[in-house]
Amino acid sequence: VAEHFVVNVESQTYAIVTDNVVHELYGGQLESQLKALGKRVLTVIVSGGEESKTREVKAHIEDKLLAAKLTRSSVIIAIGGGVIGDMAGFVAATYMRGLRFVQVPTTLLAICNHCNRRRSHRGYGW
Repeated sequence: VAEHFVVNVESQTYAIVTDNVVHELYGGQLESQLKALGKRVLTVIVSGGEESKTREVKAHIEDKLLAAKLTRSSVIIAIGGGVIGDMAGFVAATYMRGLRFVQVPTTLLAICNHCNRRRSHRGYGW
């Protein structure tokens, strides 16, 4: 999977935004693969669920991006359900006037939401 990102959404720095459950299943693997390809990777783990759609969570993600000195050439990868995709997409759209964004939906609802609405971000690969 990492090779696909490196070829199609090229960057030296990737930020993975996910929740703790999805990180254990998939996020850690993607992080390792990207690092093995010589890429700089920041992983931001937030709580899942609708209660995570807050200004505080957005600020937490942005603070991590700022601390890691992500630039406009960086890419945000959201791995998770709809809440993760919404939050990461909103941050990607507003951080430094917009970063490239890849959504990897892991629930059926997130897939439908991403395909049908693309509310807070642009799709990847469509």
